[in-house]
Amino acid sequence: MNDFNKVSYKTRVYKRDFTDVNKLSSYASFFRTTLNAAGIVPVRIYDVNGEIYAYCGDKTLRKANNGSFVSTGFTANVIPLIVPIILNGVNKTLFISDTSAVADGNTISGVPYGASCALCGGRLFVADGDKIKYSEEFDFTDFSVGLDFGGFIGLDAADGEAVFLAEDAGDLFVVAQHAVYLLKPYGEQFEFTFKKLSSFRLDVKKDTVCIIGNKVCFLSGNDLCVLSDGKIHRVGTALYDLFDYSFGIAGNVDGLYVLPVAEGGKNFAYVYDTVKEKEVLQDIGAFSLLSGYAKKPYDDYLYKLTLKADKSARIHAYSGEYDFGSCAKKSVCRIETHVTGSAEMVIAGDGVFRAALTEKCNRASCFVHGRLFNISFENASADFKLNTLAVSYVIHGE
Repeated sequence: MNDFNKVSYKTRVYKRDFTDVNKLSSYASFFRTTLNAAGIVPVRIYDVNGEIYAYCGDKTLRKANNGSFVSTGFTANVIPLIVPIILNGVNKTLFISDTSAVADGNTISGVPYGASCALCGGRLFVADGDKIKYSEEFDFTDFSVGLDFGGFIGLDAADGEAVFLAEDAGDLFVVAQHAVYLLKPYGEQFEFTFKKLSSFRLDVKKDTVCIIGNKVCFLSGNDLCVLSDGKIHRVGTALYDLFDYSFGIAGNVDGLYVLPVAEGGKNFAYVYDTVKEKEVLQDIGAFSLLSGYAKKPYDDYLYKLTLKADKSARIHAYSGEYDFGSCAKKSVCRIETHVTGSAEMVIAGDGVFRAALTEKCNRASCFVHGRLFNISFENASADFKLNTLAVSYVIHGE
């Protein structure tokens, strides 16, 4: 059994009923407001202790104020980090970019930039590549390395880079590209404990990670996963309905997880309610939530096996086992076929996927994991013929 299947299935949501779609009104209002200004496209939305910020395509950081978004005066060439801190006994909001860190207009030196940051155990932690850097205790600006200062923790090379940090009840959860860790930064540095929570390989899309209350949501492959109570739950399946889509950067909107999505010229907001455990793929019409940061789930490492039939080829020409030239763990993520007649295509790995094939072109997203896959065809019509078969898959490693 593939380790991936050890993911807890806390809920399976197939229905499209979603009673709180109206909560998207504030999100839509934000886009209407910002899009009125030429060239301004929202990229990431932040909720910092109830204060809403937005980093926009014109490289400005804006803050919600009486129903509109006004500039904070902070600009950045990268998506900034925002964290509330106490500096010299005063509550402040710290903005961090790759060139500067600013609190209330004052530049703070020595603070590193990374994919994510969080306060925990009296220290500021920053995810920087395959390291988690942390400051001196109760001094969020001193990252000097030493037993009495700050330091860093390295991740396993196979788990990729850290993409998100989230504090919960004094613990720090570290979401990496292929794993999730738990750090307990209590007491002195030598007393810290750091362990891996995931016993299976994840495929986390870093821009899809977002904290909603005390839960961390992220896209792994085409699944929405939720980290809650120290466990990873695979909860969302609505994105399976899309084929060749792009996604933007996730945000917390009124306590909802919102991920902008576009497919086939249409614009959507994928919304998940972590309390009611319901999801919806909401068509948002002409509003495009995507910016230049938009990506596709498998842009960088998607492989495709394409088979074309000759005139005499029929079902048995493609039935059989496939390892796609590698004994590594893989995920078959989509299929494309052109057929005459009809049949049911079955792909069996550690799980089983079935797709009804009808006359001419068929395409479907499917997420079957394993090393070896058996492809077969059932309930075929008398005139069934498979003209072309394209299988797209991802190689995860040995």
